[in-house]
Amino acid sequence: MRQADFTVGGLYAYPTFNPHDGPPAAAQVEVVTIDGGGQVTVVVVDPGPKPKHSWQKRPRRNERLQLATRAVSCPWDQWEERAAAEAAEEVEREARVSTWRQDYEQRRVDRVSPDPHRVLPTKYDETREYLSDEEPETLAALVQAYIQHRGLGQRVKREKIEPLISQFPVTIARDIIAALSPPEDCAADSVAAVFRRTADILEDSRISNMSRRGRNRHDYPQRSLIGEPELTFVATVRDHFAATGDELRLPWVPRMPEWLDDEDRVLAETFGWLRVGVADTGGQLIHSVGCRSVNSRSLEHADHIPLWAILVENKRLLCSVCGGPGFRDLVPLAEFIAAVDVWSARNRDSVEPWQRIALLRLIAASAYARAAAEEPEVTLAGRITETLGVAPPGREGWQAYHLLNRSTQTVLDSTDDDDIPTVDEENILALCRTRLTLVEQQLPNTMRPDPLADSANATDIRRRYRQLHDTIEIPGLDRLLFGLPGAI
Repeated sequence: MRQADFTVGGLYAYPTFNPHDGPPAAAQVEVVTIDGGGQVTVVVVDPGPKPKHSWQKRPRRNERLQLATRAVSCPWDQWEERAAAEAAEEVEREARVSTWRQDYEQRRVDRVSPDPHRVLPTKYDETREYLSDEEPETLAALVQAYIQHRGLGQRVKREKIEPLISQFPVTIARDIIAALSPPEDCAADSVAAVFRRTADILEDSRISNMSRRGRNRHDYPQRSLIGEPELTFVATVRDHFAATGDELRLPWVPRMPEWLDDEDRVLAETFGWLRVGVADTGGQLIHSVGCRSVNSRSLEHADHIPLWAILVENKRLLCSVCGGPGFRDLVPLAEFIAAVDVWSARNRDSVEPWQRIALLRLIAASAYARAAAEEPEVTLAGRITETLGVAPPGREGWQAYHLLNRSTQTVLDSTDDDDIPTVDEENILALCRTRLTLVEQQLPNTMRPDPLADSANATDIRRRYRQLHDTIEIPGLDRLLFGLPGAI
């Protein structure tokens, strides 16, 4: 109350305590003097009801007190109505708190309860609550849900499952788990349908880490996983950063040769930096780590190379059983595929922060794998590929190729031998010298041989060609050197 509202001798209500199970209590006080400065002196007429607990204090009858005017609630004849109103407000507040607690508990349970039939949310949590930042109980609940939905049994160690989902936001990890064993009747807009590819990749990652006496037999995701949606998604994310004055630079990839298929060239320009795992083998064929034809180390410990190196390689050298090396960093790849599939399912309207982060994490994972292999971003093989890819020879390159491989069994054949023009040997030797010199110019001084003389004959050039093959490993070197249009 304000000081001007007090009168000497008037009776007022002085609140004493507020029990949780009843209306607030107040003492009846009589104003003795108005002291000014927001203070009044009162005497207690009726101390009011006795508190239930010792820590709840009340004044004694006839006790003289000096009170702040704001500590007095209202005139005594208005107290009953005021107390009833405050009690009603307290009941309403308790009801709101109870409803909030129930909603919170429901949301907490819902966050760790996978439902394959759940409709894909129009927007995921913008707070980006990643499992790595959550309480251990949340991660433990989702790990258990993963084991149950996949039917793995209780012998599966939790430590094997945690790395698969710990980098996802909570609600996205929940929906991915729901896609591990989708029912046949799930709708196209359900989380089970949208996250199906992501769930498969996570299972691939889990299997790749299983110890089977050091051997794995499994088909890992290959370049067919990347298509138009993934390419367009990357372009959309780069446009988002460009709109704010930033620039997202993808890892360096050499300019692809002109003879490469348009589809592979576009793939290499955007995703050529992705790492693919190469199986251990003593033969010429290139296998996936999980190929049934070879025994290899696990995907985590096997050798790996950039995707662009596979795209320019001779297709005959890729194993026909497994199709060639598959992607290596599967968990970041799964997060990226989840971002793309959600974006596509929402009609490509907008990209949420967690989706942009997924692309950045995939780039970072690839860079980390390359650093662990002590491989610089721009390699000798990449520079030679870029140099030789410009203005490659035409059909006459076939004559140069056959000339240098005259005494050996060639790997490449032409789809139309009749179309190869007849060129005199001197011009063919000049072409060979020019192309080999381009390669040698990219070599460091410690590896660079003396230049070929203009008078070098076929034997000298053939010897230099084989020396070059033995010195450096360049994917698809023969086709890079000679173009070889129509090669099979």
